[in-house]
Amino acid sequence: MKGVCFILSLIFLVACYHEIDTQPHGYSCQLSVLDEAGNDLVEDLLYGGQPNSGGLYEVWMRDYSLNSPTKDAHVSPIWVDRETIPMVLTINAEFSQKWDEWGEDKEISYTLQYPKLFGDESEHTLTTYHANDSCFQIVLDGQTYQSDSTGVFRIVWSGAGK
Repeated sequence: MKGVCFILSLIFLVACYHEIDTQPHGYSCQLSVLDEAGNDLVEDLLYGGQPNSGGLYEVWMRDYSLNSPTKDAHVSPIWVDRETIPMVLTINAEFSQKWDEWGEDKEISYTLQYPKLFGDESEHTLTTYHANDSCFQIVLDGQTYQSDSTGVFRIVWSGAGK
């Protein structure tokens, strides 16, 4: 009986260790999108429901397609902060991979198709770069952006067909 208890205890300990070892880690970046005249392109996007605990509203998923080919990525819905001017979109991804398995900097790639935002049916490539739990750079369709002092990436989109 002691042998069975020992084996069950060992299985329990291994299962608990594995669960702790693979807790998801979230990474996010915030961006505003303006046209060349300075008009807020996020303002007209559809969102609904009640805000989450952070005051953000979920953007309607039927209006866009967001995927990440990055290994082990689980992409969350896009959120909008209605209180900022211009409005800010938040893109999130969670990974089961441990933080230290990536090395110092993290690179997350997305494909984003969002006709109401970009004014076309194309898939756009978005890559976010993270260090120390902070997004420090993004590349959208080959154009590199740095965040401003508030941590938001200000994108001027010349291809938008608003």
